[in-house]
Amino acid sequence: MLSTNSRFFSVPMLTLYVAIALLVSIYFVLNEAPGVAQESEFQSSLSVSGLNKTPGRHQDNTLNRDMAHELPYVSNLGDLPSSLDGAQMRMELAVDEAGHLRVSSDLKDLMDFFLSAIDDEDLELILARIDEYLDYQLDEPALSEARAALDSYINLKLALFDLEQELGANTDVMESSGDIFGSGGLDSLEQQLRQRNELRAQLLSPEMHEAFYARSEAYDEFMLEQFKIKANKNLDPEQRQEMLEQSEMNADPEIIASRRASMPVQILHQETERLRQSGGSEEDVRQLRTGMYGEEAAQRLEQLDTDRNDWKGRVDAYFASKGNLIQGSGLSGPELDTAVSELRSSSFSDTEQVRIKIMEGRKDKI
Repeated sequence: MLSTNSRFFSVPMLTLYVAIALLVSIYFVLNEAPGVAQESEFQSSLSVSGLNKTPGRHQDNTLNRDMAHELPYVSNLGDLPSSLDGAQMRMELAVDEAGHLRVSSDLKDLMDFFLSAIDDEDLELILARIDEYLDYQLDEPALSEARAALDSYINLKLALFDLEQELGANTDVMESSGDIFGSGGLDSLEQQLRQRNELRAQLLSPEMHEAFYARSEAYDEFMLEQFKIKANKNLDPEQRQEMLEQSEMNADPEIIASRRASMPVQILHQETERLRQSGGSEEDVRQLRTGMYGEEAAQRLEQLDTDRNDWKGRVDAYFASKGNLIQGSGLSGPELDTAVSELRSSSFSDTEQVRIKIMEGRKDKI
């Protein structure tokens, strides 16, 4: 591998979609590592089905060959690396009536597809693969325009390396000082977002910047606003909830839908536990859930908490009573088994008894 590869992308970073752990979010917001954050964005564009764009100049019956092949042509650069096994690139870039390239996120997706193999191939080979695909797909003047866009995109990736190192150092400082969730951490995050966006605007054309990053940057701004509201200690719970709801009302509906769809349940659980362990009230938990999933879902989660606590209470009571039977009743053998079975039946429904028997089996193995 060339030394360039180590500078190209050092730490994989995802998009800012987790509105919980700011420490993790500082890495998420950069959204600059191909093959990690970009997969969900371009996955749907990698097959020929569903595409409805201007055909490439070399499109012919090769597109109808065995779809197990990754590319719609025989590459002069050899097979794609094993990391791309099973992936199918059938991207068709659009041009206007005059033959100029229509800049869209599809171009970024195409480049990210090949760049995702940066750990397996030299950068020069990857760039040659992208150029080969562009040559397969486009005529002039769109071909030269696409190549110029590739140069700009690579320059952006390289320029962000130093920023990435700085952000990593700042994150370590904030973590050690305990300021990740404070105003200092949010101010640092806002500055980092601004630096990243300025680099994008500086090194990309306005059309590329808009097509590649407009939606993600709007999303980042919304999430930062949400963080600021939650961190504002001058707000009481009602004021905070009102401002959070107003922020959502002012946001693009697609942002809200994307945010709720991308919040993993396990992260919600982790943050809920963090709040409770740090002394957070049930009202704090409700606000967290409402901000992530909406009021209706928050109410369902509250009911699940109630049901879960009720179940835990009954299970604890059952095992305590069972222990008393075993230790203090003087029963043994079939008589003890019958007593335990009656206790189980009186404590749980038929379906619940299945779960209890599984739990009993696990306890017996300990």
